[in-house]
Amino acid sequence: MPLPAHLISCLKNRTYGISPTEYAGEDVTTFCVQEHLWVDAKKIFPYEVTEDTSRWVLRLFEKGRREKEQILRIRKEYRMLTKNERNDYHRAVQLLKQDQSVFPNKYDAIVNFHRGDAIGSAHFGPAFPGWHRIFCLIFEEALREIIPTVTLPYWDSTLDSEMKNPEDSIIFSKLFIGNPDGLVTDGPYANWHHDNGGLLTRNVGAVGRPLDKKDLENILSRKYNHEILNPTAQELKYNLENHHGKGHSFVGGNMGRLRSAAEDPLFFSYHAFIDCIWEKFRIQQMLNGIDPSKDYPNTNDPLQHPYRLMDGFIHQNYTNIDGYSHHFTRDIYTCQEFPTCSPEYPDCGSFWLFCDQTKWVCISKSYKEHLNHLDSTPVVLNTVQNRFEINGRADMDAWVYLTVKVYVTRPPTVNFKSYAIRDGKASSTDVFSASHYQIMSDKIHPGNPKSYSKRRSNGSGMEKIFIQTDGLNYDGTSLEYAIIDERFAMTEAITYVPVKNPGDGVTKVLLTAFDSGGRLCRPFCKLPDTGQFEPCSGAVAIDSTSPLMFGDTYADNILSRYEFKQDFPYSQDRGIFIIYYCDFQEVWPWDMSWSKDSC
Repeated sequence: MPLPAHLISCLKNRTYGISPTEYAGEDVTTFCVQEHLWVDAKKIFPYEVTEDTSRWVLRLFEKGRREKEQILRIRKEYRMLTKNERNDYHRAVQLLKQDQSVFPNKYDAIVNFHRGDAIGSAHFGPAFPGWHRIFCLIFEEALREIIPTVTLPYWDSTLDSEMKNPEDSIIFSKLFIGNPDGLVTDGPYANWHHDNGGLLTRNVGAVGRPLDKKDLENILSRKYNHEILNPTAQELKYNLENHHGKGHSFVGGNMGRLRSAAEDPLFFSYHAFIDCIWEKFRIQQMLNGIDPSKDYPNTNDPLQHPYRLMDGFIHQNYTNIDGYSHHFTRDIYTCQEFPTCSPEYPDCGSFWLFCDQTKWVCISKSYKEHLNHLDSTPVVLNTVQNRFEINGRADMDAWVYLTVKVYVTRPPTVNFKSYAIRDGKASSTDVFSASHYQIMSDKIHPGNPKSYSKRRSNGSGMEKIFIQTDGLNYDGTSLEYAIIDERFAMTEAITYVPVKNPGDGVTKVLLTAFDSGGRLCRPFCKLPDTGQFEPCSGAVAIDSTSPLMFGDTYADNILSRYEFKQDFPYSQDRGIFIIYYCDFQEVWPWDMSWSKDSC
C-alpha cells in the first residue's frame, strides 16, 4: 500500500536538498513517523483527564507561575548530585508513583498529559521547548510537595556519547535509573508499569545515538529560534527537536515513542537537559541584544500560533509564547554548568565522571566496573525487548508475526583482519573484499551514505539489520533484527517481526529497516499476480484472507518456512511477502519509484 500523503510529504520536505551522505536516514524516518502517528492519535488512542487530576495539576502550575525563589533552585547534572540528593530525588519519584489520591496515581496522572490533545502543539513546532519547560516544572513542583528540597536533575547525554559504548554508562545502573536492556528490573524504578500499559522497558543503544558535543555546537552556533526549531530550521544539524529525538530513540522502549516516553522517569531528566541547552541559547541571544521572550517563530500551523492557548494542563489564559517567558529561569531555577575539565581543572567534579585528558572532555564511567570506561561489551551482543502494547494495553496474544528477509551488501568502509595473500605478501584489504573479485565488482555497487559516528565494526563481521514496525491504524510499535555477516559481498538473513493481529479486519503497518549506523534499507514487496518482488513503500495491509501473510506465533512462521523430511529441514520461501535490500544507495528510498500493487 502507498504511504499516507502526510508522511511522504514530511519525508520529502525534510530531505529536500539533503543527500543520504549527509544525514543518517533513521533520524529522518523516526521523526516523520512520530509526527504522522500523532496527526490522528486521539482517534486511535483517546485519553481523558479526570477533574481531580486537572485541579491538582492546575494548582501545581499556578504555584510555578507565581513562584519567585529568594535563591534560585539549581538543576544539577544527574551524576553531580550528592548521594543524599540522589536518594531524595529517587524517593520523591517513587512516592509520587505510589500516591493514588488522584487517578491512577500522581506520577501517571502527570505522564498522561504527554499524549492526547497536547501532543499536536507540544511537538513539531516552536511551542516544543516552552511546553516541555512547563511540563518539567510541574513535575518538579509535584516532587517538592513530597520533599521540598528536591530539584529535577538533568541528564547530559554528551557525557555518554564520548564512551566507546554509551549504553554502558553508569546512568544505566541501579544507582541511577536502572538497567539499560529489556525490562527494568533493578534500580529505583524496578518493575514499574504504567496504568493499563506494559512494564517499563529500555533497549538502550539498539538504535539512535545520544546527543554529542558537535550537536550542541551546531545548535548554539545559531542566533534565532527559527533557525533551531521546526518547521523553519533550514538544516537538520541545527534542529533542536530533531537532535532531541535521537536520545529518545537511543534509550528505546517506553522512551522511544511519544505517547509512552514520559512513563520512563529518565524522560524528565532528559528534557531538563534539552531545556538547559535552550537556556544556553537564550543567554546567547540576550548577549546579542535579542529578547528571547519575544523571539517566537511564526508558522502556518494554527496549533503553533504564538497566542494560541497552550494545550493540555495549562491555565486558560496561558498561550504558547508564554512558555518563552523570562520568569522561569529568572525567578525559579537555573541550570548548573555542563561538566567540563581542562588542564587547569582536570577534575570533572564527580566520582562518576572521568576527564579524558587527550581531548579534555568529561566522560561517564561505566557501570561495568571490571571494564575500562572506554572499553566494554558492544551493543551488538544485546537483544531487544518488545513491549507488546497496542492502544495502551500490553498482551503478546494480540500480536502476530511477519517473516521478513533481508539481503545485505558489504558496507563500503569495513575491513577485516583476514587478508588475501599472494606470492607471500599480504594485501591491504581482506580476502572477502569485492576488490579481489572483478565478477562481483561488476554487479555490486554499494554507495556510502551517512552512518552514526558511534557505529563501529566489532571485527567479527556480525551486524544487525533492524526492522521496526509502526501501526498506521493502531497505536503500537515493535523492533526486531536479523543478524548478518558483513564480511561477505552479499549475505541474507531472516527475522520475524510482531504486528497487530488483524482478526476480522485489516492491520495497516509501516516497516522500516536500517543497520546499526542508521543507514536505511530499501523495501521490496511481493506482487500478488506474478509473485515477483518490486520496490514498494514498506507500508503493508494485512488481513486474514488466503494466502496468509502472517503466523499466529513465530513458531508458525518457522514451520511454514521449513518442511521437515526424515528429521531434516528443507527451506522454502513460503510466507515471505516483504524483503529489504540493504545496498547502501545514495538515494532516499522515498525518491525511488514504488509499485502501487504490492502488499
